[in-house]
Amino acid sequence: MKHSISKLLGISVASYYRWKEDRPIISFLEKYFTAEELEEFIDTGEISKLEKNEYDVIKYQILEKRIKKLENQINPKPNITNKELANFANETEKTIENWHNTKPLVIGAMIKQIQGE
Repeated sequence: MKHSISKLLGISVASYYRWKEDRPIISFLEKYFTAEELEEFIDTGEISKLEKNEYDVIKYQILEKRIKKLENQINPKPNITNKELANFANETEKTIENWHNTKPLVIGAMIKQIQGE
């Protein structure tokens, strides 16, 4: 890990130990990333599992929860109007659009939101 962080920050391994004492970036990188993820970023400029397309599952979980919510609304109200369906579709579309504009570091908060809905 120290070699990956050193490469990423452009410092020597000896500097890594000095940085570790008084710079929180080292603790952050060690806590939230693996050496393999950092190496992948150094080699490719991205971490594939953090790219948005890898989180489509969560996006569809949001959609699935919204559909279940609608089904619960429809069952007691079999005469749901086209306007209510259109509103639901628009809300769902906005949720998915917002998802595409979300940075990967916000994913944890979104997962908590999904679990809490």
